[in-house]
Order: sequence, then structure tokens, then C-alpha cells
Amino acid sequence: MIGTIPTPHRIAIKLIKWTLVSLLIGMLPVLLKALFVFADNQALTKASILGSGELFLVAAGLTASGVGEIVFELHSPDRPMIINLYVQITRAAAIIISIVIVAIGAAVYGSANGAESVTDNYMNLSWGVLIAASLSSLSCVIVAELK
Repeated sequence: MIGTIPTPHRIAIKLIKWTLVSLLIGMLPVLLKALFVFADNQALTKASILGSGELFLVAAGLTASGVGEIVFELHSPDRPMIINLYVQITRAAAIIISIVIVAIGAAVYGSANGAESVTDNYMNLSWGVLIAASLSSLSCVIVAELK
């Protein structure tokens, strides 16, 4: 039962689950796009795989999974009803930062559509949004375990 495992071990288990489930499954759109490009006998280039903004989709999914960790952990039956103020502020900050990252990603995705080279914008800007979303989601997974 996860309630009897010490906190550092619970966090390590959650991080492993996050990596295996959220990160790997989250990257499926990119992997499938690469598979489709390969199946069409096209060259596997960054532009052919990442030029449609798939990483923005992955970033939104990762951020949602991190926020979900916090929200569902709050409603866990083994969670104490009274949580100290530091933990409440930390969780609220993690959720707000995650929402801001998704909003920035959506704005960047929308503004890239009007640019001269949409493919280049998607490839260059989506990496930053994906890294920020990954760090945000990872932070949410850790913050969800604070008591």
C-alpha cells in the first residue's frame, strides 16, 4: 500500500510512473508522426516530424497530467484534511504556473500560424514550451506528495 511507503520513496515511485506514463505516452503523437512520415517514404527531418506543432500538444498533455496529480492527491482518502500553509501556497503556485505555461504555449502556437515560416516557428518555439511544461509537470508530481 502506497500510504505506508516513506515520502522519499513515494516521490521516487511517482517520478518513475510519471516518466513511463506521462512522458512516454505523451510523446506518442510525435512518434506516430515519425512513423507515418517513414511509411510514406519521406525524409525523416525535424520539419517533417515537428513542423505541425505536435510538441505543443504534448506540452499541454504533460501539464494537464501534473495538475491532475495535485488535484487528485488532494482528494485522496489517506490525505490529512488540514495541510500547512506552505504546502497550500506551493500547490497553488504549481497549478498557476502550469496554467500560465499552457496559456503561453497556446499563444505561441496561435501566433506562429501567422508567421512567414510556420514550420520553423513550430520547431524552434515548441521545444521551449515542451521543456517548461515538462518541468512544470514534474514539479506538480513532487508537490503533490507534500504534506
